Amino acid sequence: MCPTGKLRERELKQKEGIIDAAAARETEIDKLIERLSTGCDKLSEELCEKRIRIARLQDKPRRSAMAANCGKKSSNLVQEEALVRVAHTLHTEV
Repeated sequence: MCPTGKLRERELKQKEGIIDAAAARETEIDKLIERLSTGCDKLSEELCEKRIRIARLQDKPRRSAMAANCGKKSSNLVQEEALVRVAHTLHTEV
């Protein structure tokens, strides 16, 4: 093989090494993105649940007074739990 051929072969091997290294980095970046995405999903779900709890706590005195006046306390609680389940289901579908 002529010197030019050996030089081209060496350059080709170097380029293959660079491509292999880039592919390995890309795989690691993909794994990192997947972990971050999963973490964001979990945090979003926790935030949604906490917002629902806060809304319930802020609205509780008003609902309790209305329920006592109307005699519908138990039905309001059942409806509230149903709404929480629906909100959670809608959030996880997004």
